[in-house]
Amino acid sequence: MEPATKPSSSAQGFWKIFLGSMSRKEKVGYSLFALLLLGIFIIMPAGVLATQEWNKNSPTQWRECTVTKAEPSYVSGRRSESYSIHLNTTDCGTFELNKGVAADNYKDRAREITPGEYRLELAASAVKMESFERFFHSRIDIESIEPAGADGED
Repeated sequence: MEPATKPSSSAQGFWKIFLGSMSRKEKVGYSLFALLLLGIFIIMPAGVLATQEWNKNSPTQWRECTVTKAEPSYVSGRRSESYSIHLNTTDCGTFELNKGVAADNYKDRAREITPGEYRLELAASAVKMESFERFFHSRIDIESIEPAGADGED
């Protein structure tokens, strides 16, 4: 009597042919590559969308800081360019303002920010990620800046 064999589907046959001819090292390499692609094309965009939604629904935080310097910044790449204002403070670290900054006003806006006391508005995600960004010496994005005496929400 012959042993019973179960019929293989075409998908099982494909994987048996594809993976059967590979060494264990190659299988691990392809698996890691697949995980990398999963992270890049699925998990990262989902994280960006979740962070944007969280910022919309979470309150911002205001900080009073002593700004010592405001510099206009222009970065150009192959396909894009960005304009921002880099802010240095004595007591809060370094920040970057992107909102409302464009090619036609970035130098003027930086000139308007003279050394002194200012209130900086930070998004909820910027507050949560602040220690991470400080560790890597990157500037923290702010939503807005206003003189310290101006009325604003706390």
